[in-house]
Amino acid sequence: MRPIELRYMLAASLVALPCGAYPGELRLSPYVETGISRDSNLFASSEDSREADTQRRATVGADARWGMSRQQLSLHVDLSELSYVKNERLDHSAYKGNFVWNYEVGHALRGRVYYNRSRQLTDFENRSTREQDFIRLANPGIETTLVVTPHWHVVGGVDYRTRQHTLDSERRYDRDELESRLALRFIGSPQASLTAGVERIDGRYPERDPNDPLARRFVQHEPFGRLDWQVSGLSRIQLRAGYAHRDNRGGQSEDYSAPTARLSYIRDVSAKTQLRFTLSQDIYSADNIDANALRNRGAEVALDWEYGPAIELTARGAWNRRDYQQTSVADDTRQDEVRNYGLDLTWRPRPQLALIATGERVIRDSSEPAFDYREWIGGIAVRITLDPLPQ
Repeated sequence: MRPIELRYMLAASLVALPCGAYPGELRLSPYVETGISRDSNLFASSEDSREADTQRRATVGADARWGMSRQQLSLHVDLSELSYVKNERLDHSAYKGNFVWNYEVGHALRGRVYYNRSRQLTDFENRSTREQDFIRLANPGIETTLVVTPHWHVVGGVDYRTRQHTLDSERRYDRDELESRLALRFIGSPQASLTAGVERIDGRYPERDPNDPLARRFVQHEPFGRLDWQVSGLSRIQLRAGYAHRDNRGGQSEDYSAPTARLSYIRDVSAKTQLRFTLSQDIYSADNIDANALRNRGAEVALDWEYGPAIELTARGAWNRRDYQQTSVADDTRQDEVRNYGLDLTWRPRPQLALIATGERVIRDSSEPAFDYREWIGGIAVRITLDPLPQ
């Protein structure tokens, strides 16, 4: 979808919504944002070949919300123009679009239907070329909950994701994934629920050559359990644990199995301060790298602090260990250790005006030294939001 097509989609949606929405209220919030950022290592290169550049960005977008009875619709679209001071060949347009319908049918059936679409410049973290390449993402899906009793719910969903590259040399990484899941949830009290289910992902690489040593198709199964527990009025725990088996098909690929887990602890330190801590191990497809799968073990901590109604601060730090599962004939498995630190500061001198400052530090150490890099990213932006007046 080209940006002009997305503009037509936004216009048509906003015109169509009020036509049948007379019982509800349409809330439209357009906004504009402009900013500038500096990247000390634009191409994520090693020290001897790093190159800094400055990026300018201008964005227009809108959020639309409409509700009628138990139905809730929301639409978000933004279009951006990005330009570079030194690497002008990378100047481009990007867009993001998101549509969600939260529905309820009677008292027993509820869920959401959604569609996400975007076009963005591929990052250079794992690329050997500095040519312009875009990733087009499309993601329709549906989630449904059947309320059998107040305590027992059946939850199901289907999610389809496509990822397409525009550069010929990157097309072998194009990927389609169909994810389906079915689970049974027990709600013991308003403060705790327990879920058990199974998830299946069918994936394929439609542009991968039949003689490629990497898998051209895979099927991943994962039985899992999840606990959501409101420990107190100030803290809550979310735990998801499973065991994933990935059946790689084609090429010189081997199957792979490993446990998965994600533990999150959220603590409201005060009325204006929240602390989040997460430990995880996940298995998923690797992007833009010659590997059949990626096992990621990580830890992350984040602090959100609101200093009055005008100032918000978010500080975060993360550590990730990435093990890339390559082919059965590979001598070694590549391993990366990535550390990421960030700080975001937002100041709102007026309710509809925001000044945003961001800073980020990225450090990657790889078992293959050619992929080591260090990076600083910092930027400032101004955002004006034309929210409707409260009713």
